[in-house]
Amino acid sequence: MHMKKLLKKLLLGLFLEVIACWLVIQEMNVNPYNEYLLIQKGVTVNALITDSTQYQTDVTIPDYRGGGSEEVTNTYYSYKFVTCDGITIKDGSSELNLSGLNNNIQVEYLPSNPKINRVKGMGNQCATIGEFILRRIIGGLVMLSFFVPFGIYTIKNAMKEYKKNDKEKETINSYR
Repeated sequence: MHMKKLLKKLLLGLFLEVIACWLVIQEMNVNPYNEYLLIQKGVTVNALITDSTQYQTDVTIPDYRGGGSEEVTNTYYSYKFVTCDGITIKDGSSELNLSGLNNNIQVEYLPSNPKINRVKGMGNQCATIGEFILRRIIGGLVMLSFFVPFGIYTIKNAMKEYKKNDKEKETINSYR
């Protein structure tokens, strides 16, 4: 096996490993440790929407719907809440869907670090430890277990073929 072919197979294996990690990160879309702490130790308080700003983003349209991209208007909501210790925290989120709602929302925060907070019930968040284990841990492991073996197999196979080819060249050269 030529070095070029070995490198191609090694890069393919590494690419599969990177894809596996990327999929797990995309599924989580949050810091899993912070989410775990919010589930276990989070305090819920009322918050007030203080401002909203609209912004445009381009969204890729799937090929089965015609392909291309289109501009979508999103809204970033700023909110503030007061912790049980009397500290006012200002934060924001684009994940809120406030059409038809008033400016009051609920926020979960960590008493030890109120800057770690989230709007309750919004986005891709887990509400219970069971859901956290199922979605974050088991779901992540399933995705990793699907892609990682293919990457490892590709890398091992490339190395095995390279060594086999190297031994064959050595054998041929020893007869000369």
